[in-house]
Amino acid sequence: MNKKLLYSLLFCFFTSVIFAQNVWIKTAITTEQKTILAERNIPLKGQLFSLNMDSFKGQLNAAPQRRASSRESNTIIEIPNAKGNLIKYKVVEASVFAADLQAKYPEIRAYAGYAVDDASTYVRFTISPYNGMNGIVLTGNRSESEIIEVVPGDVSKSIIFKRSDRKNSKELFECSTKDESHITIDGAIENRIQAADDSVLRTFDLAMSVTGEYSAFHGGTLASVNAAIATTVARQNSIFEIDFAITLVLIASNDNVVFLDANTDPYGNTDANYNSELQTALDQAAPIGVGSAAYDVGHLMSAIGNNGNAGCIGCICVAGQKGSGYTTSTSPIGDTFDIDFVAHELGHQFGGRHTFTHSSERDVTPPIDNTGEIAQMEPGSGSTIMGYAGITGATDVQSNSDPYFHAISIQQITAHAKSRTCDDETAIGNNIPVVNAGANITLPIGTPFRLTGSATDADAADVLTYCWEQYNEDNALNAYPDETSTSNDKPLFRSYNPTISTDRTFPKMEDLLANGVNGNVWEKVPTVGRTADFRLTVRDNRAGGAGNSFADMQVTWDATRGPLMVTSQGSNGIIWSGGTTEDIIWSVNSTDLMTGAATVDILLSTDGGLTYPTTLASGVANDGNETITVPSIPAPYCRIMVQPTGAPFFSINTVDFAIDYLIAEVCTTYNSGTINLGIPDGTGANVQGPVVGHTINIPDNVLISDVNVYFDVTHTYTQDLILLINNVGNQDQVQVVARICGGESGIDATFDDQAGALVCGGTGNITTGVYQASNLLGVFNGQMSGGDWDMLAVDFYNGDTGQVNSYSIEICETVATALAVGDNSFVEFNVYPNPTNGMVNITLSTFDDVKVTLYDISGRQIYSQTLENNSNTFNKNIDLSSVASGVYLLNVKSGTKTATKKLVIR
Repeated sequence: MNKKLLYSLLFCFFTSVIFAQNVWIKTAITTEQKTILAERNIPLKGQLFSLNMDSFKGQLNAAPQRRASSRESNTIIEIPNAKGNLIKYKVVEASVFAADLQAKYPEIRAYAGYAVDDASTYVRFTISPYNGMNGIVLTGNRSESEIIEVVPGDVSKSIIFKRSDRKNSKELFECSTKDESHITIDGAIENRIQAADDSVLRTFDLAMSVTGEYSAFHGGTLASVNAAIATTVARQNSIFEIDFAITLVLIASNDNVVFLDANTDPYGNTDANYNSELQTALDQAAPIGVGSAAYDVGHLMSAIGNNGNAGCIGCICVAGQKGSGYTTSTSPIGDTFDIDFVAHELGHQFGGRHTFTHSSERDVTPPIDNTGEIAQMEPGSGSTIMGYAGITGATDVQSNSDPYFHAISIQQITAHAKSRTCDDETAIGNNIPVVNAGANITLPIGTPFRLTGSATDADAADVLTYCWEQYNEDNALNAYPDETSTSNDKPLFRSYNPTISTDRTFPKMEDLLANGVNGNVWEKVPTVGRTADFRLTVRDNRAGGAGNSFADMQVTWDATRGPLMVTSQGSNGIIWSGGTTEDIIWSVNSTDLMTGAATVDILLSTDGGLTYPTTLASGVANDGNETITVPSIPAPYCRIMVQPTGAPFFSINTVDFAIDYLIAEVCTTYNSGTINLGIPDGTGANVQGPVVGHTINIPDNVLISDVNVYFDVTHTYTQDLILLINNVGNQDQVQVVARICGGESGIDATFDDQAGALVCGGTGNITTGVYQASNLLGVFNGQMSGGDWDMLAVDFYNGDTGQVNSYSIEICETVATALAVGDNSFVEFNVYPNPTNGMVNITLSTFDDVKVTLYDISGRQIYSQTLENNSNTFNKNIDLSSVASGVYLLNVKSGTKTATKKLVIR
C-alpha cells in the first residue's frame, strides 16, 4: 500500500465517567484453582477477582475510538492491581482488528488507557466471551509491571500478578533466527542512529496465521481463536507503540489463514519448514491465502515444540520474505508466550538482532564485521526482549524477559521501520524528549558510581521514563557467558527496566547492599583500566504512539586510582548510641587526586542503605578517617556512605548497623507431629515412584530471615530418597534431601544453611546431626511465612522402603526493638559493676516484677529471667559468671517501661 500522512490527533473523546457497583469482586483462590494456576505457572500470590462481564462491557461501550478528535478520554473504569486495589483508568478502544474484521467479531474488543492518578501507569487489555479479560499494566517503574490473565476454564475470573513473581518454568525455547538471515539489501540500515523521534505513528498490517494445533488449544472455533490472537497482538502493541511508535493491525482477510484443523492446514507436523510454508500460505490469492499485497508483515503461531524463527531479519514489507516468521510453543498463551517469544520473533522481522552474549553470533558464515550490524550488548542471556532470559541455564540473568527493548534494538528496529514505504503513517503532533546524558567522566577502579542525566519535553502531560544501558557490543568470536571485572572490552552491566528516576547506580543499589561491589555476576565494576559507553534512552510513554530519544556518554576507569572503600562498620551486631562519637574509616587509594574528590561528604542511611538523607560530615578531607557525632535518630538498619563532594562515585560500608536499636532473630518451630507417612517404592532403578506429602499450615505471617528443617525418617538405603519443602503461597520449593549418602537406614537430622557439609552415618546407620541441605534453604528468605507448607517425599529406586516419621520447619524472623539506652524512665537504673567478672547488681525504681534479658551483640538471647519484686525498689544480684567474655546488652522490663544498658563481661 502507499504511504499516507494522516494529520489527526489521537485519543480524543466524549466525556463519559461511569461506574457500576460490584464489577470486580475479590475472591479467594480455591484449592482446585491453585492446581490449575500452578500448571499454567501463574503466581499464587496474585489477586483473584470475579468479573461481572456484562457490567464491565457496559462501561466500555462508552469508550471512544482512539482515532477521534480530542486528546483525552473521559471514560473511566476500574481495574484491580496486584495488591488487590481497584485503580481508575481513562480508556479508549484500541482495536487490533481492521474495520471489517472488527465488524465480524464485535464481541472481541481491545482497549488502552492510563491511570487517572498516575499517568506513568499504562494498561492494555482485551475482553471477549471466549477468553475473558486479559491484559498488561506497564508502570513508570517497569519492574513492577503487572499481568492480567484469565483463570483457565473460567472466563469470569481474572488473576492479577506482578510479572516479576512468575517463576521460570519455560520449556527450552530456541530462536533459530541467526544473524546471517539478514537480507543483504538492508546492509547499511542498522548503522543509522535512529529512535522513535519523528512524531509519526507507523501502522503495519499484520497477517497472523495459526495452525490447527494452536486453534485446538484455544477452543477450536474462529471466534475463540481470534480472541486469543487479539490478546497476543494487543500485548505486542503495548510495547511496540512505546518503544518504536509502531502499531500492528490484523488484516481484514486474516480468517483466510486461521486454520482450525491440524489435518488440513498447510503446515507440517514439525516446524522444520514453517518459514517457507507460511510464506506460501500467505501469498496465495484469497480466499486460499491473503495475497502479498494485503499485508506488511506475516507471522505464524503454533502449538508443537518450543521454537521460533523469523525467517529473516528486517524483512518487513519485502515481498517473498515478509511473511516467514513463526513462534511455536506447547503452551501458546500468556505473557511469557506473548512477550518472551512472539515479540522476540517479531522484533527480528522488524530488524532487531539478538542482544545476548551467552553465545556468539560473530562466528557466522560469512562473518559480519563490527559495523553495528551485531547487537550483542547484554551479559549472559540478557534480560530485554531480544535476549534469551530464562532459557540458557547457568547464564540466565533472570527467568523472563522484561517488557521492553534494549537501546540497540530500538535503533535497529526504528531504522528499518523508517526506511519502509508500505506502512500507514499518522502525524501525531508529539514533541520528542530532548535528552542530556552529561559529560564524559573518569572514575576510580572497583568503586560504585552513579550516572545522572536529564530530559525535557514540551508536552507537559507526558511522563518520562529513563533507561541507562551500557552500549558496547561484545566484539567476540566466542561465547561470553558472564561479566568479569578484569575484562577490558566486554559488557559489564545488565539492562534494567526504565524508571521515572533520571539516575542509575552501578551496580544496582539493592545488589550493592546485598552482595557488595562485584557480588552480582551480571554487574561488574572494572578493576582494570578501560572505557565503556553508555546510552540514556528517554521514553515519553505517550498514548497512541509514543516518542523516545537518547544521548550517549563515555566512562573511563583510571587503573592508578581506587578503589574508594569504607572499611569501618564492617561487622555484624554494631549498635551506636545517639550523642556519642564514632570513627568512619575508608581506603583512599589516590582517589583524592581525582577531579571533585579532594573532599568527601559522609552520609547516613536509616532505611538499610536505599537513601542517605542525613549528612554526618560535609566537605571533609578525603584522607581516610573522620570522627562524627551520632545523631539521635533511632533506626535498626543503617549504612554509611562516603561520597566525594564533586564526583559521582562513592562507597558504602558492608553491613547494616543500628542506632539505639536491638536487632534479634526470633525463631518458631512448627511440628508435624508423628505422621508415619509411608513412602511408596520406586518402580525401577532410578525410576520415580509415587509422590506422597504432608502439609503444615503456618498461622504466623512473618518476613522470613532463615528457615531450618528437621527430618526423622526411617528408610533402608536413604540414597533412594528426595525430600522437599514447598512454600505453597510463593511457589518455591527446595530439595532438602536429594538422594544423599548411600545405604544408611534413616535420617534424624536438622538442615541449616549455616551448618557444615553433610556427614553420612554409614551403611546401616542413621545419619544424625546438623548439616547444610542438598539445596540452600535461603530461597525462602524474604518471603512471607503464612499459609501452607508442603513436605513431599519420593523414592527413586525399587527394593527399599520406609516412612517419614515426623518433620518440623523452623521459621525465623528479624525483630527490631527500640532501645532506651541510658533511659531515665526508671529512676536510678543502675548496673554495677560494669565491666564485671560475672556477678552484677541491678537496681531501679519500680513496684512491679522485673524481666531481665541479656543479648549478645548479634541479637541472640543469652539469658532471660523474670524476678519477683516486693518493694518500690528493685535490687537484685544476677550471676552471669557462666557467660563468655564479651560485650552484651542488658534489657530490663517492668510494667510498661523498658531500658537497656551495655554490659561488658570480662
